[in-house]
Amino acid sequence: APSGSFTDTNAAPGDHTYAVRIFQGGTAQDFTCTPSPITVPTPAVTSSCSVALNGADQPVISFSEFNSVNRVFLQRDGGFLVGQDAPSGSFTDTNAAPGDHTYGVRIFQGGAQDFTCTPSPITVPSPTPGGNACTATAVAGGVRVDWTDLPGWENLIRNGSWVQNVRLLTTITVPGNVNDTWVIRRDGVDETCSIN
Repeated sequence: APSGSFTDTNAAPGDHTYAVRIFQGGTAQDFTCTPSPITVPTPAVTSSCSVALNGADQPVISFSEFNSVNRVFLQRDGGFLVGQDAPSGSFTDTNAAPGDHTYGVRIFQGGAQDFTCTPSPITVPSPTPGGNACTATAVAGGVRVDWTDLPGWENLIRNGSWVQNVRLLTTITVPGNVNDTWVIRRDGVDETCSIN
């Protein structure tokens, strides 16, 4: 054919040189297309990333419209959390410590690209004291300590010293004086028991 066109749908981002080769009289001749080279731009990434606390005060990262990549990498404070399939999804960070954290998405397209989730930072609050409703009662043989069981690791503390792990319990009787300072410690947060 004396004329025509072709669209290269598989060209990667970057510079490319195109040519047309013809055969005339058994001889190949190449004609370079202009301009040369031509630059295929890196596709723009239209994306969004947000983070919000759920009812358990855990950060939930939501991301969408990462259409030009197959996988995204979620980060907390610049460190890797998890890889997720693109273009959209969510992830709950169940291990975020209390305090300020910055979340983001990293993709690889023409090199690493980072996107910060909003708001930034987000504050994970400390557990609220008072949730264990702890009481200490004088009984024969010592003190009975009662509390409301909550998820997490719970320890019984007397006068600042560890007594024992009481996870999955809601009451225990131990030797001691009811007027000592009794504390249920849950994941590092102390709940001082009231005297019954």
